[in-house]
Amino acid sequence: MEKSSTPYLTMDMMAARQGPVPSLDGLRAVSILVVLGCLMIRDPWFRETLRYTLLGVGNAVLVSAVLFGSGYRHTHWILNTRLLRWSGRLSYSLYVWHEGVASCLLVHDLRRGRHP
Repeated sequence: MEKSSTPYLTMDMMAARQGPVPSLDGLRAVSILVVLGCLMIRDPWFRETLRYTLLGVGNAVLVSAVLFGSGYRHTHWILNTRLLRWSGRLSYSLYVWHEGVASCLLVHDLRRGRHP
């Protein structure tokens, strides 16, 4: 197996390591149908209960297909550009730190007698 210059694994690379990989086309199609179905159902009970769970599962399958599928080489190249990797690291860092900073500011305001 030849070395890749990109830091991601594709389905082809995993297949070379582990043997044949099953096709995800059917699973991908089902996940697209689940996402579209969730967006089309207007029942209030469904919207408040099952909708977000099914949307999360369907979107997780679609994102996994794009990240690990071998048919998305252009998408892989775009997602691995230096600018997008830098913005991803920056946004994750801000996400990790924001709760701690917000907690410190809240404690500081409570000490001064201000209530949220």
